[in-house]
Amino acid sequence: MSNFAELIYGSNGQHFRCEFEKKNGELRKLYGCLRPKENSKGLKYSPKDYGLICVYDLEAEGYRMINIEGLKQVDLLDEDFEPIEDRVVVEDEDYAD
Repeated sequence: MSNFAELIYGSNGQHFRCEFEKKNGELRKLYGCLRPKENSKGLKYSPKDYGLICVYDLEAEGYRMINIEGLKQVDLLDEDFEPIEDRVVVEDEDYAD
């Protein structure tokens, strides 16, 4: 297993950014975390057996598989995720044009 994969598995739910090459050769960036799916019956196979890591993509709000052999970079983050769509912008009449 690669050092990058060990970082992800050892992240203990901490958010990370990674870059990896998909099995079809496409380069992909992902902002995610390891997070068990609530009320999940689980997969019918082990992703590790296929060289994959199952992670939660925080931007797409869904589960994705990362190709372990294709990992190019992993950065563990200390920040909390705040999606742009959930931010509230309050306009102050004194500053509006």
